[in-house]
Amino acid sequence: MRSTKWLGISLAAALLLVLGCGGGGGSTPPPVVQAPTALSYSPNPAVYTKGSAITTNIPSNSGGAITTYGVSPALPAGLSLNAATGAITGTPTSISAHAVYVVTGTNAGGTTSCNLGLTVNDVTPSGLTYTSSTAVYTKGLAITANNPSNGGGAVVSYSIAPALPTGLGINASTGVISGTPTAIVGTATYTVTATNSGGITTALLSITVNDMVPSNLTYASNPATYTRGTAITANTPSSSGGVVVSYSVTPTLPAGLAFSTTTGVISGTPTVVAASADYTVTATNSGGFTTASLTIAVNPGAATHFSVTGFPSPATAGVAHPVTITALDAANYTATGYSGTVHFTSSDPTALLPGDYFFSASDSGIKSVNCTLKTAGTQSITATDTTTGSIRVFDYILQTLETATR
Repeated sequence: MRSTKWLGISLAAALLLVLGCGGGGGSTPPPVVQAPTALSYSPNPAVYTKGSAITTNIPSNSGGAITTYGVSPALPAGLSLNAATGAITGTPTSISAHAVYVVTGTNAGGTTSCNLGLTVNDVTPSGLTYTSSTAVYTKGLAITANNPSNGGGAVVSYSIAPALPTGLGINASTGVISGTPTAIVGTATYTVTATNSGGITTALLSITVNDMVPSNLTYASNPATYTRGTAITANTPSSSGGVVVSYSVTPTLPAGLAFSTTTGVISGTPTVVAASADYTVTATNSGGFTTASLTIAVNPGAATHFSVTGFPSPATAGVAHPVTITALDAANYTATGYSGTVHFTSSDPTALLPGDYFFSASDSGIKSVNCTLKTAGTQSITATDTTTGSIRVFDYILQTLETATR
């Protein structure tokens, strides 16, 4: 019985020895799998645009073939990683700042990984425009907000160059231009730049700031009545609104009067008689103009003296000669409006003189009469206003007489 037991044990041991040495055939151990290495992507880093399908980003590696891929953290919304091929595909649907994603490639032999930088920018803004691309504003008046609009992606920030006129500003977040200009500025071009993560777009604005339009133009003296030959008191304008830059007048003022195109002041000494007439003065600045109607008349001066002319010198005693009597004002202009009675006298007691003469409006201050001087020697003829007595010949007209040839 004991011998039988040991026989069984010996046979079992022999069988195990044969199997362990490959006797009688058997299986080959599995081959060793090579681990993957040097995983990479191209491009890396990669920059994509929201809403635009990306070009498939395919990985490459050394070592053993990768059987599965994974990524951490999750890719930006809209992008995906193929777990079998490692390819990254899709259309990003949101903006994503630059970030690093770890992609892992694995097989039975091991794991490899790489850092992949990804950025998703917005669509570049485009077609930037403003409600008013050519804007004309008025100094001291708040402007209507000038609003931008654009296509493409949403704008993140705005800037402008050169700086806006004093008192105006641009909102860096909204691009709205607002404010109250405080200085006059000639027409200039300004460049507005709208920016987001995808790029920029620009728009050109033309901006002018004019002064307030002048208004309520008046003159110190209106209507104004002047006297020929007498310097006038300067007639000065005043106005409301913006400061006047220049003045003009139409029609031309009566001769002798001057008009300043800088100040609008009227001055001078009129040299002609002018009937009452209306003159239009225009006051202008960058904002516009205003006008005033100014009535001016120039009257003849009052007679202050006479002149007696026309008697020849020398002359023959006893021969009649025409003499012209002219009423003159203080400036020696003919006093065309003179009306009065003139009495004639002479240093020659035997002279034949005309009777008193009444000057009427139709004479316009001038009258011719005949006079005859009879006494040889130096004689004079004098004309005197019978009412005032102060209106006399200004310079005695001296006549040298010769005795008539018999």
